[in-house]
Amino acid sequence: MTVRQQLKRLTDQWYEYYTRTVNTSDFRQYVTERCQQEMEEVQKDLSNDDSSRNDLYNEFEIKKLTICDVLDNDGIAKLLRRLYDLPKSKFKFECRFIKPTRFQKFDFVHLRYNSTGYGVLAEVNLLKDKFVDRIEILCSQINNYYCFVEYVFYFKNKMNEDMCDNFIATIIPVMSKKDYRPFCHLDKNDKMYNYYSLVKFHNDMFPIVCQHYITEFFYSERGQGSKLPSLSFCTRPEPISIRSLVHGRFGATFYNKKENYVIDENWNNDEFILYAGNNFVPRLCVSQMISEFGNEFYFFFLGRSFLENFEYDFSKYISRKIIGYKKLSILLKYYYGLTDYHPSLNNIVNRFNEKWEMYSGYDLVDFNPEIDKCLEKYKSIFQNTYEHLKSISDLKSSQIGKFVSYSALGISVLSFLLSIILHFC
Repeated sequence: MTVRQQLKRLTDQWYEYYTRTVNTSDFRQYVTERCQQEMEEVQKDLSNDDSSRNDLYNEFEIKKLTICDVLDNDGIAKLLRRLYDLPKSKFKFECRFIKPTRFQKFDFVHLRYNSTGYGVLAEVNLLKDKFVDRIEILCSQINNYYCFVEYVFYFKNKMNEDMCDNFIATIIPVMSKKDYRPFCHLDKNDKMYNYYSLVKFHNDMFPIVCQHYITEFFYSERGQGSKLPSLSFCTRPEPISIRSLVHGRFGATFYNKKENYVIDENWNNDEFILYAGNNFVPRLCVSQMISEFGNEFYFFFLGRSFLENFEYDFSKYISRKIIGYKKLSILLKYYYGLTDYHPSLNNIVNRFNEKWEMYSGYDLVDFNPEIDKCLEKYKSIFQNTYEHLKSISDLKSSQIGKFVSYSALGISVLSFLLSIILHFC
């Protein structure tokens, strides 16, 4: 059995276990007891905290969800073809571009150094779906090679905790090999460990089941093998206060001073959650911010996902004996993409400080050194790997040159011997 077959078997076993267990009374009782235990621990920690933070942001609903992807020119063309091929009995969509053909090429990603724009690529209405009402697809060019694609999900119902659980339990059984399907290890001798893994798995699945719509109906180069970055828009009737809200437990926190909402990032920088009050839903558009602030904004907030893609491609292609032109061009796009379109960093920092505050835990931090440190890290990584790739290319070129020289010498000797044989014959 190959490694891929083993992974598929383990994945199928986990999802069968999930479907069989998630609605049982025994598991529900475990979830209730665990939630009570965690709440008591949090309340105990809050009682020992002098900052008067007691707002755990309970009883909220998700108004919409944004999933972020990156595509090159060919990827945008494939996405458009998939949109035009959607069955009209299930979807109704409006698209701003005509359908590209196999022989007719369009330049969706242009050369940009001074500025870039953003706009709506398409709007798709799901006519027969029980949960998702429509998906708005926006795009903005990151650099000269890649386009940022933003999928905004609008739902038909109030996505509170019960409705989210129903949504997850409905979509998981129909997920296939097209989808990104994370799984946990099953321990046959430890039911409590399996229950613990199941709770964590279930809590992380809402953006992933939404990602299923992208890989199933649209097009994504990375959506089948990894989780795409997401931003959940949460709101509630009660107002929020940055001084009483419990935030920043798993990463940095960004507070919008003018509109009074908070964005938390989790520990691995692929999922953001927006907390707002007074049933307010901010008109926050990630594509618009990328078009204004360029590469710096993208790499600071979403650079980890971009770096993971680069690490995967670099490890895969560099281990091969021969790197073809297409694979080499993919690796070079990562490096040159970092150096393309970027407005003044001072402008980004000043615009950020006008509306936002950044927190690490509960401590207010200066945004300027944070973004400088982040960008320097990415530039150093790409610069080092570029030098490594250049050295390997030079080495292989010299090896090819030696092979050509030896081949030419051998052909010359063979021709000389052949001419002597023909002369005496």
